[in-house]
Amino acid sequence: MKEELIKAIHNDINTFQYNTSIINDMNDIFHTNSKYKHNMIKIIIKDTSIITTEYHNDSERIIDIINLITKSLDFGKEKGKYVKDTIMYIYVSDVYPFEYQYLPFFCFAKPLDKNGILIPDNTYQCQKLIKKCTNWDDLKKEIKKKCTSSKENIIYFKGANTGADKHNIRKQLSNDYFDIPVKVIINKTFIPLYNLCKYKYLLNLPGHQPWSYRLKYLFLMKSLVINIDVIQHYKNNNNREWRTFYDRLFEPNKDFINIYYNWYENDDTKNKIEYSKIKEQLINIYNHFQSHQKEYDNIVNNAYKKINKITNESIYDNMFYTIRYYANKFV
Repeated sequence: MKEELIKAIHNDINTFQYNTSIINDMNDIFHTNSKYKHNMIKIIIKDTSIITTEYHNDSERIIDIINLITKSLDFGKEKGKYVKDTIMYIYVSDVYPFEYQYLPFFCFAKPLDKNGILIPDNTYQCQKLIKKCTNWDDLKKEIKKKCTSSKENIIYFKGANTGADKHNIRKQLSNDYFDIPVKVIINKTFIPLYNLCKYKYLLNLPGHQPWSYRLKYLFLMKSLVINIDVIQHYKNNNNREWRTFYDRLFEPNKDFINIYYNWYENDDTKNKIEYSKIKEQLINIYNHFQSHQKEYDNIVNNAYKKINKITNESIYDNMFYTIRYYANKFV
């Protein structure tokens, strides 16, 4: 698994040219571009430690990612490894800086056909899905302790009504009728994350963006994950499917079920056709796996084994390696 991630890191970083002018351009954007600067962090590393952080938005997300990088640098130092002095610019928004394909920004997610250096997101350091700030290892322990093996034969999703201004897939599914048990709940009422273990099938639905923080948690539930992978077709361009740093480890139909949803800007006719395809596929998936338990178990167990190979230590190691490889690119 580590070798796969290292290869991906090399591919991300080797895309770019590295020189002083690149740093100057990123610095200009960080200080002057109103669209991007509030979602960016500038980090200066010296002697394998963060000596300066600068940002325009004092959010928990920014603080958490700084703490995650600090822990990763400390992890490297404990192993006797070092990072050349460098400057990083991290884009911490759910969206992506499409305009700057030549600049080596660090980011949490990106379309497959776009440039960027993927790193673990802030929720590995702190997420509150069980009502307290929990890191990745502690979250896994809590889920393992609270989850039971008994599952209801339901395709389940619960989340806010995000994406209503685009594809509106969450609301459509919540209002629709199925002749199979599908439960899509749209509200912001808090439930502990481990409650998802109760359901045999878990939907991952796109929100404002085509990727989600949620997917990695679903793999911990020992349920079959059905991911709706939205491909956005705009008038002037199309988006490929989006990926995070860990997505590259998971294979459709081996670790989860993937459904592509082609959404077209301002074309209700096409979108109705595409939505009907999703509904049909969900019915077929449910009926198939209800009668193929061994196949169901294989996919669920594959995903569970893979996601459990991701640990706090592997996250710190991944982040440290990425920063070190990036820093070495500057002569």
